[in-house]
Amino acid sequence: MRPVRLTLQAFGPYANREVIDFRNAVEAGLFGIYGQTGSGKSTIFSGMTFALFGEASKSEQDRTSLRSDHAAADVATEVEFVFDVGERRFVVVRQPDQMRPKQRGEGETKSAHEAHLFDATGLALDEITANKRGKIIAEKKVRDVDAAVSELLGYGAEQFRQIVLLPQGRFEKFLSAKTNERVTILRDLFDVSLYQALMADLKDKAAEAERQGREERA
Repeated sequence: MRPVRLTLQAFGPYANREVIDFRNAVEAGLFGIYGQTGSGKSTIFSGMTFALFGEASKSEQDRTSLRSDHAAADVATEVEFVFDVGERRFVVVRQPDQMRPKQRGEGETKSAHEAHLFDATGLALDEITANKRGKIIAEKKVRDVDAAVSELLGYGAEQFRQIVLLPQGRFEKFLSAKTNERVTILRDLFDVSLYQALMADLKDKAAEAERQGREERA
């Protein structure tokens, strides 16, 4: 998965709309995200995690707390993430559970968590807008979007936190995990089914050769 563009609106410390274009950084190869404490570095990763999986980058954080305390009441909290997987391009858009002004009368009403996933393959980044995001893969039903994203990436939120977000201080969590837990994580990230099948085949052949050897010696 390669990040292309992240748009945060009324999210975390960002009261308005902030757009982060990763193209130049990704093309340069290795890059870092740095800044003073409280400048919003972690919010970038929270935005990615929420867009992809509907969760914050910290598993213990409630997604309802992602809305900016500084945002105007009529500005919806929303995250749009454009990312590439292989030669394909995708756009995922999410709005968390949040309180919004009533359309009629006074007071507020709760707006439920919504998610949309689009296949934007063939669209240049500048062509992707709120009205043009590509072909709909899954929409509104959060579970459908969650499942589709996990299938595309080959991992879920927990694996994303443990592997992709390691630079955010979670390397020790991966190191302190039990051996079988680390093996499971790595198996989820890298398709080792071919090698598992090869190992099983070699074991069968070794067992057959040993059996034939015993019969010949008998």
